Amino acid sequence: LTQSPMEFLSIDLANVEKRIGVEVDGPGHFVHLLDKPPRRRESEIIILDDMGDNRFNGPTTLKHRLLSHLDWDIIHLPYWEFQKLDGDSRQQQDYCRNLIQSSNK
Repeated sequence: LTQSPMEFLSIDLANVEKRIGVEVDGPGHFVHLLDKPPRRRESEIIILDDMGDNRFNGPTTLKHRLLSHLDWDIIHLPYWEFQKLDGDSRQQQDYCRNLIQSSNK
């Protein structure tokens, strides 16, 4: 039997010929690091939304590395950036167009 490489990773949106992929990364792709001190208001209530940073989780990082080694240019669309566009279709199209134009290919 001849051996051939088997592709086993999925990509949300892909241009196979150019090997450009877009990953739409929802909350499940991230861990929220709580290493920053909380911001406090006068009432001393801790504001949890202002704590830490989002970082890719292990499986997402591994997938990105594997695809990069297979010569794919992966563009990430984090959910919080898209949510900031508040459903404005013109801004969403411009945002996605700019992401794709940022590709190295």
